[in-house]
Amino acid sequence: MAELILRPNEVESLGQWSEDSTTIVEYLSDNSNLSTDNTIYNTSGNQSLVLALTDIPSAQSNVEFISAKVTIHAHKSNKSLTSSTRINLMIEDDAIVSNDHIISEDELAAYEGSSVSISDYSQDQLNSFTVQITGLLNTQTFYSEVFVTLVYTDPPVTGGAIRLENGSIQLTSGKITL
Repeated sequence: MAELILRPNEVESLGQWSEDSTTIVEYLSDNSNLSTDNTIYNTSGNQSLVLALTDIPSAQSNVEFISAKVTIHAHKSNKSLTSSTRINLMIEDDAIVSNDHIISEDELAAYEGSSVSISDYSQDQLNSFTVQITGLLNTQTFYSEVFVTLVYTDPPVTGGAIRLENGSIQLTSGKITL
């Protein structure tokens, strides 16, 4: 199985946050610059932010997508012992998975959501993925990266070819011609 990473490319909805839409996308989509200097945070309790994600590249147009999960890099405010956040992975405004995270680290840490099956969704639906981030309990959380990991398998090979990932093939009758 292989993985494909989708990153934010647009802000669809913005509550009260520390940065403008352009800077939010820049900070949250850049995995090469994980730093407390490049974070966004909610400036008022219980604020939401909805991020559109990059489309699935055409090179993966024929693969079979199996599952998805959201990962965030975040840390708590120095004003509290912990903070709380909800991360929803959405398709067409419906949450297909929702995870609440208690953010307890002073430094950036990865928080992974639950894996959810996406095998019943079309590529057009998967291209409409959004991630909704909501601060909870009137706490402040600092975010530095958000991404969605899609797990997929390549389509079966057609035209009489056999592909063996591991194991053995036993021929009980007939012949093999190379």
